[in-house]
Amino acid sequence: MESQVGAEEPRLVGSSPGIQRVRERLEALAPLDRPVLLRGEHGTGLRTAARLLFRLSKAGGCFARVRPDGPRPEALPHGSLLHVEGLEHFAPAERAHYAAALTHGAYGPTRARIVVSMRSAVALTRAPRCAPTQPLLEVVFPTLRERPEDVPRIARHLVERFGRELGRPGLRLSDAAMRRLRAQAWPGNVGELAAVIERLVAFTPRGTIERDEVDAVLSELRFSVDGLRERARAREREELVEALGRAEGNVSRTASILGRSRAAVYRLVEKHGVPLRRDP
Repeated sequence: MESQVGAEEPRLVGSSPGIQRVRERLEALAPLDRPVLLRGEHGTGLRTAARLLFRLSKAGGCFARVRPDGPRPEALPHGSLLHVEGLEHFAPAERAHYAAALTHGAYGPTRARIVVSMRSAVALTRAPRCAPTQPLLEVVFPTLRERPEDVPRIARHLVERFGRELGRPGLRLSDAAMRRLRAQAWPGNVGELAAVIERLVAFTPRGTIERDEVDAVLSELRFSVDGLRERARAREREELVEALGRAEGNVSRTASILGRSRAAVYRLVEKHGVPLRRDP
């Protein structure tokens, strides 16, 4: 568990309509002192958004983060925010514990604000007695694939950031290198792009990062990227199977649990080869 926010100001970089909408919603929700569900793929900025909510709220207290393998936080000062990161990966008892906090709208005796981030809302439906009694205030994050126009701005921001951290200021990406990054699919979203940029800065002592270095780093990381795609596909199938089981095979209820349309559920069923009982 972290008890404070890092020194760098939390920032969601980009100017696409999708990320602008996310920023607007976070700004609107920050002063409300209500639970918030941040939903999106890994690497889309959920952790940054939780920190940004805390900073914008100006509530005092502290920012705390708990992950699936971490202990339950101790008493938090009044005005604190607890970020429960990746709720779907918590053990059932812990998942129920934090879902119950959502039910009550706050965490612990000081009623710290609770913010949950996860890929889908399936985990909140596994234990109905612990599910929130009222609709959660939810912010859905676009993938980097859905906002490729933001890649150049994010890449420049990351080059500056890692340049400061590694003592290599003044580095820049060539136009060809930027075009190569812009064309990449980025299944791991901003998190994956950050990992690539950090290596590029580390391998380039001065001057300009060229396309051949980008190609080399992407080639070296291809095995990891392929593994990431497989893990993402496995998570998607697992969530689909769990939602179908929860809905007893009913596509309409499955769509509601996943926050998708019926047509999208049928596409997922076909994609993953999951047996389906058709709705009557």
